[in-house]
Amino acid sequence: MSKQAKGFSLADTEEMQAFNLDATPQPDAKAEIEKLADEEQVIHLDIDDIDLVKIQSEVKKIDKASAKGKAKYGAAYKDLHKAFSFGHHVPIREKQTFYELTSVMIEAGIPILKTIKVYADQTTHKYFQKVCRAISWQIENGEKFSDALAEYPKIFDEAERGTIAAAEATGRLVEAFRRLAIEVQKSSLLRSKVRGALIYPVTVMAFVVVTVFILMRYVVPQISQLFLQANLELPAITRAVVGTSEFFVQYGVLVLVGIVAVIITNYLLYRVENIRYYYHLIELKIPIFNTFLKDYTQAAFARSLANLISSGVGIVQSLEITAKSVNNLVYRRKIELLAKDVTNGISMGDSLANSPYFSNMLVHMITVGEQTAQIDNIALKLANYYTEKVYDTADNFAKLLQPLIIGVVGGIVGVIVLAIMLPMSDILGSIESL
Repeated sequence: MSKQAKGFSLADTEEMQAFNLDATPQPDAKAEIEKLADEEQVIHLDIDDIDLVKIQSEVKKIDKASAKGKAKYGAAYKDLHKAFSFGHHVPIREKQTFYELTSVMIEAGIPILKTIKVYADQTTHKYFQKVCRAISWQIENGEKFSDALAEYPKIFDEAERGTIAAAEATGRLVEAFRRLAIEVQKSSLLRSKVRGALIYPVTVMAFVVVTVFILMRYVVPQISQLFLQANLELPAITRAVVGTSEFFVQYGVLVLVGIVAVIITNYLLYRVENIRYYYHLIELKIPIFNTFLKDYTQAAFARSLANLISSGVGIVQSLEITAKSVNNLVYRRKIELLAKDVTNGISMGDSLANSPYFSNMLVHMITVGEQTAQIDNIALKLANYYTEKVYDTADNFAKLLQPLIIGVVGGIVGVIVLAIMLPMSDILGSIESL
């Protein structure tokens, strides 16, 4: 039996529409046709020897300008989208949800392209929605999922892309997405702990600087006028504070400009990689903070390594990807050297033993992992261990710095108060004698 679907035109429609036609044959054949039609396009379906028992048509409205941009301008659409992505931020929670739902849908048998489109439709984060749609367009045009993610390195880091690329090659996407959802959450908690530990001392010191500036610029000059009118012989500490105050009155604006200039200069210098290396080297030599930073970086190193190796990435490639995902340049260059040493046949344990920035325990455990072919499991245990250390240090960081901060703040405020109170006591004594 033969049937022919008549031709039809979409020339009069105002919006592009996607048609999914499911033809269930009689008795055994089945034809599924998906066509994307735009204005002035005619679709003709010729289906021979098929009894069309059921035809389902699902029409989905697509933004006309966006769809035409994708279809007609190709890479230009992607480049234009990236050009307007500056300053956008995707929350960690959004990424975690993306990985979790993607793993569920892929496990349910939904293709990766359809999965990305479904997530783009359901997410409420406007920028990430655009990113997902751009990624789905790239996949439709033949790019691998991991290659499409590479267009957004500020959203999907090197380790995440490496994990997904390995999972694509081995067919273990579900497992990879589940692992990434967990690791993204753990990394976020770790960074939050570090930020929380640093906020307290930074906030206190900023408060002290602002308070001292206000006292010296506006309060002390008013009091010093009283001292001058009383013709008092000022103590040395008072003369020093008054002299400092006069400096702030005359050059206060220049001081602020100088502070801003120093901040901007340091920011620009920090952007130069070779100079930033020395900033990171100095950070690793600051007491208390250096232990904190080393534990944090070793946790990130071990977790990235464990995740990549578990996903099927080779050790050398895992090290190369991990190096790019580590922020501290001192550690990054050491890990890059480690990858070269492993390529040349040197064991990871022997290479790491020459570095003062990796703990003896980490070196020993990595050596055991190499000998037992359990590097991924050992690295995961190390990551959990150093993560807990960072949590403990972060919780105690404020307590460790509190005595130092109180001493500095108390010393500065105490000097100013003492400088003011000594002459004031002389003035009160003179008044009483009268």
